[in-house]
Amino acid sequence: MNIIFFTENIFTLSFLMSYAAVFGIMTAYKYFYIEKLPSYIASMTAVSLSAGLFINPIIIYNFGMINYLGIFAGFFILPVMPLVLIFCFTALILSIFNIRLDFVSLCMQISYDVILKISEFCVEFTSHLSHLSKFR
Repeated sequence: MNIIFFTENIFTLSFLMSYAAVFGIMTAYKYFYIEKLPSYIASMTAVSLSAGLFINPIIIYNFGMINYLGIFAGFFILPVMPLVLIFCFTALILSIFNIRLDFVSLCMQISYDVILKISEFCVEFTSHLSHLSKFR
């Protein structure tokens, strides 16, 4: 639908990276899935690596460097995302019925704070690797 109604979006970086990540997960997931690991860890590893494999050429072309942060952060942020989605969906449903959202809002805020802290940690950790990622 996005391509049909907004054809100019095909040339935006966000469009290319989003569709490359989804395509990467759909095509390369099975090659990165390690059956010897617990299924939850194997799944997170496969998603992070397969999306990164398809996104990194776009990042290298546009920015001249590899994005270590995205692959590294995926291992930590992926476990938190289902909670965020559940809280957002719950807030959407409850807002239809004009129910107070204090508890749901608090849970959403906590999950967003966790994601922010994880992101800050990953940025700090990978900032020491920035000299290894330059291609230009």
